[in-house]
Amino acid sequence: MAQTPAFDKPKVELHVHLDGAIKPETILYYGRKRGITLPANTPEELQDIIGMDKPLSLPGFLAKFAYYMPAIAGCREAIKRIAYEFVEMKAKEGVVYVEVRYSPHLLANSKVEPIPWNQAEGDLTPDEVVCLVDQGLQDGERDFGVKVRSILCCMRHQPSWSPEVVELCKKYRQQTVVAIDLAGDETIQGSTLFPEHVQAYAEAVKSGVHRTVHAGEVGSAEVVREAVDVLKTERLGHGYHTLEDPALYNRLRQENMHFEVCPWSSYLTGTWKPGTEHAVVRTSTRQSPVSSQKMRRGSFLICSIKPMGCHLWPLQGDYDFQSQLLVLVKPTCLFLYTHIPPPGRVSPLIACPGQDQGLWLVECESLPPLVTCAENLVLNKENNSWGCAACGVWRCGRVCGERKGPLGPPDAGSLPSSRVPRARWAL
Repeated sequence: MAQTPAFDKPKVELHVHLDGAIKPETILYYGRKRGITLPANTPEELQDIIGMDKPLSLPGFLAKFAYYMPAIAGCREAIKRIAYEFVEMKAKEGVVYVEVRYSPHLLANSKVEPIPWNQAEGDLTPDEVVCLVDQGLQDGERDFGVKVRSILCCMRHQPSWSPEVVELCKKYRQQTVVAIDLAGDETIQGSTLFPEHVQAYAEAVKSGVHRTVHAGEVGSAEVVREAVDVLKTERLGHGYHTLEDPALYNRLRQENMHFEVCPWSSYLTGTWKPGTEHAVVRTSTRQSPVSSQKMRRGSFLICSIKPMGCHLWPLQGDYDFQSQLLVLVKPTCLFLYTHIPPPGRVSPLIACPGQDQGLWLVECESLPPLVTCAENLVLNKENNSWGCAACGVWRCGRVCGERKGPLGPPDAGSLPSSRVPRARWAL
């Protein structure tokens, strides 16, 4: 008998890497077509070589990309195809809104120094890479009905690329691009504060480009502080080590900082050690890992893993893994991301055509953070707040309200802004 998934409702995904979500069959196809030697001849062999089910260090984790990226980088057809196939994969996982991130420079072979993956110089620039990815994502959006946006990554080890990254964010913000990210090896000492990264993020702030940063995945809480105070990030990729500093965590909770958490990835990078309590559990129980001080839960969303080597682990796997961490059979809801659906549309998570309502976050106090449908949404008339009909628990602690149904997500004005951080950046 097939196991019931821990969470089988429509999903929103805010942290997933395009170059970590490529089908092995596609890699082998372009390796052969382009005459590039790969370490395997079948998808199964390739999966065995670059796949992971045991923890590595973050640098070891990232090294897996070198096995297969030469087959894709520098090829226009391949880049557009992986973007299209990415949307197809997300549709099969039940994702209705996704923000996918990538480095344009890591897919280029012209006007980039150094040229990545030991490629010969070609004629594909980072600018054209963004155009190709946009085309693939938009074609996939049209064919599969998933709303897709993209985030362009600066790379910690290549600060000289960052000024162009922010300019590309500005240039393509009316296409799919919604934000800038800082990704790569967080163990590089002081990399958050490299001048080019700082300048790029300052330009992003000035130009109104949204900002997220990989921080606190393997780095200390101080790296998180740098991302927030210097780079002015609006979201944190991972951020687990924030919990080492209760004062910082409580401050970020008060500021509605959103954490993009990837449970299985945190195991594979060695961030979470089996036998210890995961950061997701700590934030769910609101218990500080370093003291008995109680901390209120922050805003975070379960996302998928990063490495290509885990293609067989979809977003659903992170929900299942999350439920195991929290010893729950079937989590129902905690964070609710919802839109008012247009007439004739089934999913309450899709925006009305031409009308961006915002993906508003509603908190329920009883269960771990997962995305749920609007049918569990209830209005508390006493204080005009919203709660979860599945568990009957309100943020304010009251259990009274009126069932609102799938057409009743919260109006933007019905909740204090401190209670409804806006976590995603759709156009």
